[in-house]
Amino acid sequence: MGMGLPGHEKGDGLYVLSRRPDIILFMKMRFTDYPATESDVAGNLFGLSEFEIWGNPVFHQNYHLKTAQLGSKYFNYYEKI
Repeated sequence: MGMGLPGHEKGDGLYVLSRRPDIILFMKMRFTDYPATESDVAGNLFGLSEFEIWGNPVFHQNYHLKTAQLGSKYFNYYEKI
């Protein structure tokens, strides 16, 4: 503790999933210069909650990656099925 960004060393991915949010964003992959892929997201996880969410099979069963072009950038998010 105390080595990472304040507020990012703790997390509770299971709690996030238990709330069944309509949209889940992954910090480093929210905005990109190209449409993100599943492997892009997996390789850029940030913070404990993102690792816990990604490692949970419920997430992969209930959410799909979506991308929307916004000008020259892409907005990448996971939407509940």
